[in-house]
Amino acid sequence: MHKSDQMLLEAQLVRHAEVELKELAITHGVSNAKRCVALGLAKEEVLRVAEGKSVDLIIIGHRG
Repeated sequence: MHKSDQMLLEAQLVRHAEVELKELAITHGVSNAKRCVALGLAKEEVLRVAEGKSVDLIIIGHRG
């Protein structure tokens, strides 16, 4: 797979996950919650997001 194809696929996956996460938040009455979708190694991305934002809670989901 070419690098540009991989980047396009990753962008599409992130957009899809953001839409799904927004719909889930709306369904459960927490549409004002801040949400973040990230690609990468989980331990690195969790730390990056936690350090970069003022957060009270991080919820990590896994489906596979």
